[in-house]
Amino acid sequence: SGGILDQETISRQWHDLDKPMQELFLELMEQYDLAYKIPGDSTNRAIVVEQLHPDRPESYNKWRKLLARKNLKKVEIEYRLSSMQPGLPTWFIARTHRFSLGIHWRRGAIFADGKEKRNIALIEAFDQDKIIRLTVIGNSPHNFMSILKDGLELTFARYPGMKVLSFVPCPENCDGETC
Repeated sequence: SGGILDQETISRQWHDLDKPMQELFLELMEQYDLAYKIPGDSTNRAIVVEQLHPDRPESYNKWRKLLARKNLKKVEIEYRLSSMQPGLPTWFIARTHRFSLGIHWRRGAIFADGKEKRNIALIEAFDQDKIIRLTVIGNSPHNFMSILKDGLELTFARYPGMKVLSFVPCPENCDGETC
């Protein structure tokens, strides 16, 4: 169902388990960053990140329009990995769901900080290139970047031996100077 796990599906798939055991299984999926309950959803649905649609949703285009705005600051970090392991970036997406704007797909998601959503972030994985890029735009994106960067690096730590190199790309606007 496009990564949406609802109560009807849970009851059908885990029909041999009583309700408390079904809830325990869902909690374990959350604990291990495989799924997360949709915040504020009255029907208690959850997102199973590995089952999300592989392609960017149409709403991704709103993000592209934000990037074109000149009045917003942008910070970006790119991680080059020795290998693209299963669970990257899906564990991170599940772990940081509290910031989710509901725009997510298997290889990426868009987040915002606080109720005012002053800073918007995009995480996206590029499997062929073994790259994960984290971009934050807004009035003061550095704090939000710090929070997300910390969470992403904790996710990388789950893979001992994986080499991770981080780069800060040259800003697109260098006022005519060489970066």
